[in-house]
Amino acid sequence: MRIALATPLRNVKTLAAALGAAAIPMGLPAPEIKGISTHAAECQAGDLFLAIRGRRHNGAGFIPQALARGAAGVLTDRPVPLPRQNYWHLRVPDIGRALLRAASRWRRVLGARVIGVTGSSGKTTVKELLATMLAEKYRVAKTEGNHNSAVGLPLSLLSVEAAEIVVAELGVSAPGEMQPLAATLAPDIAVLLGVGSAHIGNFPDYEALLREKLLVASGLTPDGWLVLPTGLPHAPDIAPNICSVGQCDADVVAEAASYGAHGTRATVRAGEMTVPDLTWPLAGRTGLSTLLFAVAVGRLSGLDAPTIRRGISRAALQTPRMQTVRVGDRLLIDDTYNASPEAMRAALEGLFYLAADRPRVAVLGDMAELGAKAAGYHETVGMLAAGCGLAHLYLYGDAARDYARGALRAGILPDALHIFEKGEGAALVAALSGELPRNAAVLFKGSRTVALDEIFQMLREALK
Repeated sequence: MRIALATPLRNVKTLAAALGAAAIPMGLPAPEIKGISTHAAECQAGDLFLAIRGRRHNGAGFIPQALARGAAGVLTDRPVPLPRQNYWHLRVPDIGRALLRAASRWRRVLGARVIGVTGSSGKTTVKELLATMLAEKYRVAKTEGNHNSAVGLPLSLLSVEAAEIVVAELGVSAPGEMQPLAATLAPDIAVLLGVGSAHIGNFPDYEALLREKLLVASGLTPDGWLVLPTGLPHAPDIAPNICSVGQCDADVVAEAASYGAHGTRATVRAGEMTVPDLTWPLAGRTGLSTLLFAVAVGRLSGLDAPTIRRGISRAALQTPRMQTVRVGDRLLIDDTYNASPEAMRAALEGLFYLAADRPRVAVLGDMAELGAKAAGYHETVGMLAAGCGLAHLYLYGDAARDYARGALRAGILPDALHIFEKGEGAALVAALSGELPRNAAVLFKGSRTVALDEIFQMLREALK
């Protein structure tokens, strides 16, 4: 990851003070740091290279490479051998804490309203939607991509120059991660999309995962709002203000919802405000909840109904979920960004409606970080897939046979089931090329660990 530092932070002394770092000149360094890089190969001239110790690599070993690419400084939190060149050595007790400290200080200096988005799935989509919608009225900054971790989130904040609203994504995958992120972000509005099974293998149980996600409210400003779906267990005093969204008995509710090849269409009512005839490309309950969260945040941010509707329409043209590509008479659907049981259900539901009268085909890869119950989760998704009326189900990866057990239990015909082990990507592409029905709608969905995005691209080329 690389970011360009906000201009006021580029002075070395200012940046060092924000990080709580000792700034040691090595030779005759330049007085300015222009950006921050976490990987030596991404370093640009003038960057500060973070010598982070990771699970696989020690960043200190890449300091010479970063300096060779023009790095103006290195940040370390342990003794390391340093080359003799002209650069700044910034030293801190802990790099992660230093980044959070600097981001927290910069968040206060910015003075912008901050919206934080978290949940087990859909974070990036909703973050992008909110940023686009709010930009109809305000100057908006957002965290890029899925940079939502203890490193990615603070670095994203440190790149924000000026804004009236900042929309940021918070992601946690282990206990103890949410509270420092929430404290750093100090959101005025915290959006908890839901708590599913993503990363549950890193937690003792679902209740522990739920408690961790709900800690997003711990960083709320004194008058802040927590927006969450109805039915999600939480303490009544967890936040200064709570806004619930749902199809009934909620502060923001959907009326006249319908699903089809067009996606999701609904009218949404939030108190005295009604936003009619909203649409979102993803058909199904996840698409509907996306609209509900957008209206909730729009209203809390001071947008009127026409502005909310206009912003959602604009965002719908840019949504990263369920990207469709027509190759001949076939419709290929790329949703390979990531996967969890809940995201799989949403994608399969979307395929059901999006396909309309086309034959439905799904290509499913492994879901990562599900822990000891991974086999059961894959079997359940296999059962869901079998219930979607698929003409063919292609399963790829180490969990392919777990998917298959569930699909067979739910009644899929054995001839419609195709199993490929991890590493058999070329064979999978060959099978798809030769067996796909004409006019089929084909969904690709899996965690990034199985690289289904590469197989998707290979199939595109093969079908041309």
